Amino acid sequence: MKKKITVIEDSNDHSQMISHLLSSHDVNCANNIVDFHNIQNNHPDVIVLDDHLHSGFRNELYYSLKDNPLTKNIPVILMTDKDTLLNSIAPGFNDCFIVKPFNPGYLVHKIINLIDAA
Repeated sequence: MKKKITVIEDSNDHSQMISHLLSSHDVNCANNIVDFHNIQNNHPDVIVLDDHLHSGFRNELYYSLKDNPLTKNIPVILMTDKDTLLNSIAPGFNDCFIVKPFNPGYLVHKIINLIDAA
């Protein structure tokens, strides 16, 4: 069964790679400009969120997702570098981290595990 995956990534190369890796699923990629209502209406099974988005936007999006009854249970994978992981992650973020550079197979494994666990 196809799963819905939303990738919010400012790098087209990363978005294309993730879409290719998950081609057996319904992958929707967006860059810095994300319509929260679109996420709410699509209700993806998992969201992959790049940490290099403007940090205020990243945090606002994460809190909006987790504060909304319709989206609060959607797992979020934050793709981050080691320094960001240690220093500037949004307080309360407790879903899943992938440290960059990442192994593509590991990312797919984490996405599928989160979908299966939900």
